[in-house]
Amino acid sequence: MHTATSEHPSYATDALAVAGIGCWEWVPALDQVRCSTKLAELLGDTPASLPTTRDGWLERIHREDQEAFLRLLKDSSTHAESRAEGEHQFRIRDGYGGWQWFA
Repeated sequence: MHTATSEHPSYATDALAVAGIGCWEWVPALDQVRCSTKLAELLGDTPASLPTTRDGWLERIHREDQEAFLRLLKDSSTHAESRAEGEHQFRIRDGYGGWQWFA
């Protein structure tokens, strides 16, 4: 069995990176958003330049998608089973000032 540690990332993280998929995780208790290096790359940014809070990310989400984004965060923090249900798409401002769709 392989356990994820800071020295040994999980197989899932490795698989996502190989597949070219960026990912993020919101930790509500800390109001902290953690993003993969691949997500930063897809956005034309570095991991250090990405927001680390919910409000920071909200500023990068297109205004027409912000309500749905907030609803997703609320639902995922109150109903663990909803975290993996459905597909959610948002426009996120990239490092070049344009908009990219992410699901």
